[in-house]
Amino acid sequence: DSPLGDKFDIFLKDLIRDEDTESPDHAVDLIKSHEELGQILKKLSPQELKVIKLRYGMVDGKGYNLREVGEKMNLSRERIRQIEKRAIERLKKIVIRMQLHGLD
Repeated sequence: DSPLGDKFDIFLKDLIRDEDTESPDHAVDLIKSHEELGQILKKLSPQELKVIKLRYGMVDGKGYNLREVGEKMNLSRERIRQIEKRAIERLKKIVIRMQLHGLD
């Protein structure tokens, strides 16, 4: 923790980014992304939203496979696949529309 040079009071620790500590800007970006994701997900049907949340671990931190989601929702694996595909297509269109309108 000694200065790097005689003329400057610059320490090595000042130049090395702490990888374990997130910058405030990064934290703000994450919060904004989380809020935007919430707004985007609201545009899905309740069924689509449930499938996406279960598949991608947004309920309890565990992502479930198609069969498991189907069992939870009392639907076939194939039906869950179709719902997920439709939901992802809708989400892509929403994001593209937002980008085109400069809302990203």
